[in-house]
Amino acid sequence: MLKLNYFVISLYMEQYYYWGIKGLLCRLQWGYLFNIGYARKIRAIGCCGSTGIMAHRKAWVIQNRLFEFIYTVPTSDSYLIKYDSHTNVKNITQGGKKFVFVGSLIDRKSIIELIKVLNSIKGEYEFNIVGEGLMMQHVKALIQENDKIHFLGKMMPCEVRDVLEQADTLILPSKLEGWGCVVNEALMAGCRVIVSDVVGARALIDKEGTRGQVFKNCDWADLEKCLVMELKVKTAKESIKKWSRNICPATEAEYFIKIVEYYNGKSRTKPTVPWR
Repeated sequence: MLKLNYFVISLYMEQYYYWGIKGLLCRLQWGYLFNIGYARKIRAIGCCGSTGIMAHRKAWVIQNRLFEFIYTVPTSDSYLIKYDSHTNVKNITQGGKKFVFVGSLIDRKSIIELIKVLNSIKGEYEFNIVGEGLMMQHVKALIQENDKIHFLGKMMPCEVRDVLEQADTLILPSKLEGWGCVVNEALMAGCRVIVSDVVGARALIDKEGTRGQVFKNCDWADLEKCLVMELKVKTAKESIKKWSRNICPATEAEYFIKIVEYYNGKSRTKPTVPWR
């Protein structure tokens, strides 16, 4: 398509590993690809969140070729969810802040470290774990002595939505995460979100902290501070749900059309993202 001079927009470019010595080599490789190699002919590059923009700027790609995009997830009334209000998920009744983790139980997701931090803090909370993976037995062993933590296992998408509707805060402490679609789902359910600063979806958390918090990657003391602070914060679920209309598929589709019109010369103003 590039050789035939077709108008090309590249979707969807997540952040790559751009930190450290390995990251420097990646930056050189991507810099060559987008400035000297065949990808120099790509007119516009859709980057995954603000972290995707940052990664490409570190590869010396000019700002004018980059626009921010995000993953979107189906709304609750979508046929893709097949939502059933009579799912088998039990109501969460334990007192205090209701935390939840949704994802694979693997090292990259930092589920073990998260449990250890929660085991060390005091206060009224409940923590529900949704998912399965290689570390499942390790997880079960760590939570045996803490009756505030419950393992729910693998669930259907509609069941996950039910859990999020009942929760206050989603925690995604990954060591590396291109985006993290469960963050979208949590915000659409009115949850606050705690993520590490290498999770692409941190782009959806405002600087004022009304939708959650960001902690430094692998800094478990910083995560503990966030969790302790979260115990004191009231979750404004309806306000967050209202804001989440900015990240629904229809809104992003409208944004994408504006991007195409801009790069086709129909508009002189580069569109701004609707989620900020």
